[in-house]
Amino acid sequence: MLDKCRFVYNQMLNDLNNQEKTDKYALEHQLLSLKEKYPNLKGVYSQVLQNEVYSLFWNLKTLSKLKKKRKEGWKAEI
Repeated sequence: MLDKCRFVYNQMLNDLNNQEKTDKYALEHQLLSLKEKYPNLKGVYSQVLQNEVYSLFWNLKTLSKLKKKRKEGWKAEI
C-alpha cells in the first residue's frame, strides 16, 4: 500500500510541476484517470489517495515557509 501511495504522490508532484497554475482540485480530479490508467490503484480507497495530494501541498507549503525564514536570516539548528 505504501508503494502505491508513494507512486501517486510522485505522479501528482510531476503533474504539479507541469501545471502553469497550481491547482489542488485539478490534481484531485486527476486521481480518477490515474486509477483508470493504473488498475493496481483500484484497490486503494480514494480518500487515501486524496490524502496524498493533501500531503503534497502541505509539504510544499512547509518548504516554502522554511525557505522564507531562511531568507530572513533564520538559521536551522542542527
